[in-house]
Amino acid sequence: MRLTGTAMNFLSRGNSGLSFQAPIIAGPEVNLTLEGLSHQFRPGPGSDFRASLHVLSGSLAIVNSPRAFGGPITVGGGPSGASLIIQSGSLTFGSPPLTVRSNGSVMNIATVNTFGPLSVSSGTLTLGGTSPQGRLAVDGDALFENGTLIRANAFSSGVPGEISVTGRVHLASCRLEVFPEVSLQSPSVLIRNDGNDAVVGTFTGLPEGALVSSRTRVF
Repeated sequence: MRLTGTAMNFLSRGNSGLSFQAPIIAGPEVNLTLEGLSHQFRPGPGSDFRASLHVLSGSLAIVNSPRAFGGPITVGGGPSGASLIIQSGSLTFGSPPLTVRSNGSVMNIATVNTFGPLSVSSGTLTLGGTSPQGRLAVDGDALFENGTLIRANAFSSGVPGEISVTGRVHLASCRLEVFPEVSLQSPSVLIRNDGNDAVVGTFTGLPEGALVSSRTRVF
């Protein structure tokens, strides 16, 4: 499938959304907005998706798409919920920017993906488990602000994934939630600051050295 033009809007109605399972080619001049129910991208071999992608409402699952996405991705910003689920493989190339706005959420399920600057404002970011991998790499700055929620999940592995940042890390009015499935037997890193700049700010209600509580345990 080749997407051309400048602005495209897909609005799904009824009981199911859109499913893309063929090779997808879209240049940086394309702006694609998804609305409605659930959508799924499974781009085949030869895909080259460099368009600007905006999940305005509903959900989008990106599955089994090795290095197929290279354009900026925005989730949320509308009056209703929007979610992006990243699973099954390394899906990005060229470190595309990732922006999560109000009513938006992103879940990374046991994959390793690299994005450019990461900005989460009034949205939710869920870190899946480390089985088999589970890392969200940020090639640039990471900003978490305005009531953002970071959820540390682990699923069956017991060890949550992490965010690895090469640039600056800024926390402002950002909350942390640890799921009961997390079982840490040794120190674990949720946000790994690989750059030379110190992390600015702390999680809301969690000063340096504070204990973190889930529903069944204290870390």
